[in-house]
Amino acid sequence: MPEPSGDRTTHTTTGPTRRGQSTPVGPYNPDWAIIKHEDGEDRIYMIRETKSTLDDSKLRPTELAKIKSAREHFKAIGIDDYERAVPGRWNL
Repeated sequence: MPEPSGDRTTHTTTGPTRRGQSTPVGPYNPDWAIIKHEDGEDRIYMIRETKSTLDDSKLRPTELAKIKSAREHFKAIGIDDYERAVPGRWNL
């Protein structure tokens, strides 16, 4: 079957898993990402962590440590669009 013309966008989600990015306080997996198929390659468009608040003081210390570690990890591998999102204020 021929490849459709143009770019494709795929929405992916993650669920509970034993694997993930290692952090000083345990493994971490972001909640969701959008991967766009461009020029014959899949490219990460954005990654989001969904929480009920953007207020750091309302998160458990381990949650906050994992989010900060993930931000540093994704930046180091060239993914700049990693954010924490709150339902109703998706910041897409």
